Amino acid sequence: MIGEVCLNVEEEETAICSLFNSLQEKLAERKQILLKAAQSQHEEKENALKEQLSHLTVLLPTLQVHLVTCSAFLSSANKYEFLDMGYQLMERLKKIVKLPHRLRPVQSSKINTDYRSEFARCLEPLLLLGPRCPPAAGSTCVPTSDMPLGSVLGRRPTCHRNICTKVLLAEGTETPFTEHCRNYENTYRSFQIEIQNLKDQVQELHRDLTKHHSIINTDKMGEILDRSLHIDSQIALQYSTVETMRVMFEEVWDETFQRVNNEQEIYEAQLHDLMQLRQENSYLTTITRQISPYILSIAKVKERLEPRFQELKEHQDDRTDTMLNIYEESPAKRDAGSQDSDNQTCILDRDKDKTNLILILESGDSYVESSRPTRHRVSSGTSNHNEVPS
Repeated sequence: MIGEVCLNVEEEETAICSLFNSLQEKLAERKQILLKAAQSQHEEKENALKEQLSHLTVLLPTLQVHLVTCSAFLSSANKYEFLDMGYQLMERLKKIVKLPHRLRPVQSSKINTDYRSEFARCLEPLLLLGPRCPPAAGSTCVPTSDMPLGSVLGRRPTCHRNICTKVLLAEGTETPFTEHCRNYENTYRSFQIEIQNLKDQVQELHRDLTKHHSIINTDKMGEILDRSLHIDSQIALQYSTVETMRVMFEEVWDETFQRVNNEQEIYEAQLHDLMQLRQENSYLTTITRQISPYILSIAKVKERLEPRFQELKEHQDDRTDTMLNIYEESPAKRDAGSQDSDNQTCILDRDKDKTNLILILESGDSYVESSRPTRHRVSSGTSNHNEVPS
């Protein structure tokens, strides 16, 4: 018995040392994979933020021009010009907000590798804790509607799927499932971008309708509905395509236990993400259909008031152009008016001199003519006087 006890102690010590060494090896391997995943997330987020910054730099010249214009207008305009042209500047500034530039960051700055659950998952086979979802041949998976919204540690399936997929692709092994995950990530990313674009457009329509009370183009609303239905059909087609690959993947999953556990979790998370995208798309479609009657009624009112708006706009444009022309031509007219007044005074002086000269000449002629008959009468009178005495 003492010899058996000594042998059992040696066997137990050997098992402890071997298990400890195996745990260290597994943890070291998982550590390298998680560090690669963290670096990959860092590069992806950095590239996305740099790309968004390059898009936002396009707005800087436009904003600078408008700010300079507004400051010059405020410093030089009087209250009448401000009331006349201030609304035009405000309309220009409003158009900048509606430019197709994403003002908010697409991704957050948080790096999340879920390292605790990953370390626990890699130690499960060695510690004999048992799988979370034990695979069975021919077993049916849980439907997406009954799936929990978080993993064991409360993480969302999307976050867990991203981390597990990056870890799986970082291992470098080429299998049918890794090829499927690579193709799926590209397709899912394109769907996510299209859903985000639709979400921004619907938010803009809803903001214009509720906050700004502005007139919305009905064609844009129809385009959003058509695009939403098209994306829904594409997501449904992709979902059915992924669903048809279940049998092929289950045959591969039966071969290795650890890989089956990891890949099944990623797969279910993929289906859950597709259903979540479809629900978001359905929600956007419902919102668009709910606000469509109000937009149509506003469009009808706009059609009735369109001639009145055009008359008011033409009147305001004529008044603005007239004021600008008067303001631009006023210095030239003042100079021309001063020159004309000088010329007119010179001409009037000349005319006055000529008139005085003519009057003097006429008065002289009249004096000469009047003096001649008097002399004749005087001479005749003297002759008669001389003749009478004779």
